[in-house]
Amino acid sequence: MLEWKESYSVGVDVIDKDHKILVTLINRYLEESRNQSPIMVHNVFRDLKNYTGFHFDREESLMAQCGYEHLEEHKKQHDAVRELLEDYSRKVTRGASKEDVENFKDFLTSWLFNHVLVEDFKYKECMSTLDLP
Repeated sequence: MLEWKESYSVGVDVIDKDHKILVTLINRYLEESRNQSPIMVHNVFRDLKNYTGFHFDREESLMAQCGYEHLEEHKKQHDAVRELLEDYSRKVTRGASKEDVENFKDFLTSWLFNHVLVEDFKYKECMSTLDLP
C-alpha cells in the first residue's frame, strides 16, 4: 500500500489534497485487484481514472495561472498517462488479464510518487506566487 508523506507536498493545499485522494484511490484499486472482484476493480478504476483527469485539469490550470514555463511538457506527460488510462480502461472493460493487472499495479505504484517528487516539484516555486485560498 502507498503512504502519503508530508515530504511529498508541493506547497499548494488543493494539489496536495488531490495527490492524497489519488493515493487513496490507488490503494483502493490495489486492494480490490487483490480481492479479484471484477465489478469492484472496474468501479474503483473508473473513479481513479476520472479523478486523475480532474486533477490534471486543475493542475494544468494552476500552472497556466502562474506562468509555469514547462507547462506544455508537463501536459504531454499528463496526456501520456491519460492515454495509458484509456488503454487500460478498454482492457478492464474486456476483462484484463492477470499480467495486465500486475503491469498496471506496478505502473501506479511507481508513477504517482515519481511524478510528484520529480515533475510536480518543478512547478513548486511558480505556484507559490499564486494567491490561493
